[in-house]
Amino acid sequence: MLVHIAVASAPAPYADGLTSILRASGATAEVPTDLEAWAVDEQGKVIFLTLASERDWQRLEALRMLDDRLLIVAVMEVADQTACVRALTAGAVSILPRDAPPQAVLQVVASLVRDQSVVPLPVMRALGGPLPETGGDERDGAPNLSAQELDWLRQLAEGVTVRHLANSAGYSERMMFRILRSLYRRMNVSNRTQAMFMARQRGWI
Repeated sequence: MLVHIAVASAPAPYADGLTSILRASGATAEVPTDLEAWAVDEQGKVIFLTLASERDWQRLEALRMLDDRLLIVAVMEVADQTACVRALTAGAVSILPRDAPPQAVLQVVASLVRDQSVVPLPVMRALGGPLPETGGDERDGAPNLSAQELDWLRQLAEGVTVRHLANSAGYSERMMFRILRSLYRRMNVSNRTQAMFMARQRGWI
C-alpha cells in the first residue's frame, strides 16, 4: 500500500498503536513533529487527525487550506452525527471512530487509495438534508453555473476523480481543486458531497 500517512493530535499510546497497524499493512506511517511541514513536503498524503479539542478543529481547517489534496481522516472520540458532519464540512474526507478495530482502519486507507470515502450512513443522510438556497433566480435551472461546471458536477457524481477532471480541462490538479472550491462557494455549500446533493435535489444532474 504505497501511501504516506501521518497520525496527529493523538495520545502517544493510540498513535503508536495506529502507526503499528498501518505499517503492518505496508504503508509508511509516522508521527511528524511538524505536521504542517510534513503535509506540504510531498503529494499523496493521508492524515489521521484526532479531533478532541477546539484547537484540533482549527488545525483541521488550517490543514485543508494549506493543501486541498491532503486526505484528512477525522478520528472521532465521540463520533456523534453533529460532530461528524462538522468534520466533513471543515475538510475531512473520511470518519474513523477512535475505538475502530484495525480492519476498519485499513478499510479507510484502502478506500482513499481508490478515491473513495468511508462515511457512516446516518452522517451521509444528515449531509443530504435541507440545503441553503443559492439566492439566485432558478428559472433556468442552475443560476450562475456554466455548462462546463454542470458537466463537472455530473462527472463528479459519477465518480470521476478531480485529477481526471483536471487532465480533461487542461488544469493542474491544484488549480482544479481551487476552481471547484470557488464553484461550491457560489452554490452556497461547503464541500463536494453537499454540492452533489444540491445538484441532484434540483435536477441539475
